[in-house]
Amino acid sequence: MLDFSKLQEQLDAMQSGDPAEGGRQTTGCGSTAASGNAEEHPAGDPGGTVVSSGAHPSPEGSVISAPASTSGETVVGSTRVEVTHTVAASGGAYIEDDISVEEAEWFGDGCEAEPAAQQAAADGRQAAPGFDFEKILQDALGGSGFFESSRTSQNSARPSVQDQPSGDELLEELQKAADMFVTQGATRSYAGLKALLDRAAVVAEKGDSVICEQLALIYTLIDDDDALGMSRKARTQQAVAWFYKAACDMKHPSRGDCGLMIAELSFLPRFDNVNLKQSRDWFGWSVEEMKTSAPGKAADACFYLGRIAEMERAYDEAAAWWAKYDDFSGTSRGAAERCRMEVFRGLDEEKGIGTLKTMLDNGEPYAAVVLVELRYICSLSDELRAGIANDMIERVLRQHASLPDARAALGALLLSYENFNSYVADPESFEFHRLLTDAYKSNSVLAAFFLGEFYLDQFNHALGADAEQEVLADAAGNALFYLRQAADMANLTAINDYALVNAVSYGFNEESVKYCGFLDLFGEHDSAERLRAGKDRYNEIKVL
Repeated sequence: MLDFSKLQEQLDAMQSGDPAEGGRQTTGCGSTAASGNAEEHPAGDPGGTVVSSGAHPSPEGSVISAPASTSGETVVGSTRVEVTHTVAASGGAYIEDDISVEEAEWFGDGCEAEPAAQQAAADGRQAAPGFDFEKILQDALGGSGFFESSRTSQNSARPSVQDQPSGDELLEELQKAADMFVTQGATRSYAGLKALLDRAAVVAEKGDSVICEQLALIYTLIDDDDALGMSRKARTQQAVAWFYKAACDMKHPSRGDCGLMIAELSFLPRFDNVNLKQSRDWFGWSVEEMKTSAPGKAADACFYLGRIAEMERAYDEAAAWWAKYDDFSGTSRGAAERCRMEVFRGLDEEKGIGTLKTMLDNGEPYAAVVLVELRYICSLSDELRAGIANDMIERVLRQHASLPDARAALGALLLSYENFNSYVADPESFEFHRLLTDAYKSNSVLAAFFLGEFYLDQFNHALGADAEQEVLADAAGNALFYLRQAADMANLTAINDYALVNAVSYGFNEESVKYCGFLDLFGEHDSAERLRAGKDRYNEIKVL
């Protein structure tokens, strides 16, 4: 486990006095993707205030309730999750290729790449990318291509893009708009975008659920506040409103997808719209809606519900949802999650570790992943570590290296062998780094978390060595980049550490405040308060 106390020691050395507690609080567990078997997305449980599903975002603080399930059942009570793999992650910038004449006409005059991409180009390098939008959305929507997956699936009779009537120009324009935001990497200004969305809204309001869904997807994909002059939260609420309108259409073949998107948009910090009740309700509805037609996606919803229950300290309920996840998915991932919770939350550490050891002996990859993850999110006693052979973990992970999370855990395990005690100038030359970056490119949230923790440790070493500002900035920048990506996918430890590194580097800034707020929303009040208690001190000693 990385020793975050080193950072505290460096801070103490830099300023005398009795500092407020500000060391690392490992508040959460890893945030690996729910499942690789995504299918369709529906939504939640009756209750709350039904908000107008027109072109306007829902009022802040209100809860959009789910429509009736096509299964004829409704989920009552508190179906409760984390996750992970679906919709977009973070938005790193990409260097853009020269745009085509067609693209230039579509985007309008004055189209430019994002500043981050421009700066990267000026430096003669490629800016670090974020998660692969298209791959994540393909996985989330269960298809081979973004648009086809949003309209077709093995579980529904949705027509593909190619099957649409040739005269449906509006739909084609919307799909082209979304495709640009997916394939271009960084969003660009488009003078005609608002007019297109306004025109589509008129059609959508008349009951065209396909257009509603496409509108929602575009609002989800736009990752630039300047594109529409709207904040991320406002764009998310627009997306939720349009997904809701489509999900309420009993005849819309992908209403399930729309509901599950509402659940995720209401859960992942990336979309700045965290509302656990709303996400819990819609995930619960998703299970009922898709348990027959799309069991893989019903499994994903169960995984989310387990994480939400854990956040709400409803541990028995969390275990029950993960058991359902295993029933739907045919894996033991849910059982491994239950063990992680038992150890991390201090419920029954011996039982949790004992079960993981048994699973590991049986070659279960999820047990190996969790055993590595636990070393990063909590301190295991020597007694608990006894009998957990690293060579066994490594062997199981290598046998299942086709799984991105297994590659991520293997990279983290190899990193633990290195036992670095100083700043490393060329981590890319090590196998652990190659494994982690490869898993990261495959959209493993755990890989982003492990990379963030590695660079955080590098930041500690750089501080200890009184390194140049350039070295400190590089280490902090890498740590913040990867921790932000994991934090935005609801990894609680990453949320905590992202807020802390921001505070140490730049003072208790807006990002620190925002991510402390996410800790509160996810039930980690003590961790949030510990960070806030050091606010004045962080503002005095900011190192960058």
